[in-house]
Amino acid sequence: MRKYFTLKRIMLYIIVAMLALVVGFIAWANDALQPMPEALAALQSDAQVEVSQPNGWYVFTPTATKPTTG
Repeated sequence: MRKYFTLKRIMLYIIVAMLALVVGFIAWANDALQPMPEALAALQSDAQVEVSQPNGWYVFTPTATKPTTG
């Protein structure tokens, strides 16, 4: 009888530990860093490059010359 309660307690500790790990991982995964202002500024078109976003992808096209690849 004592062995049953010990096994049950160990299983309970394992389940609690697993739940704590899952909650901790979810909290960590949802705490992503935001882009820096420099990165956001680089995504704006200027005199040297045109930035477009077709189909969810960023495309950087030089404005001074016509690209031959890509």
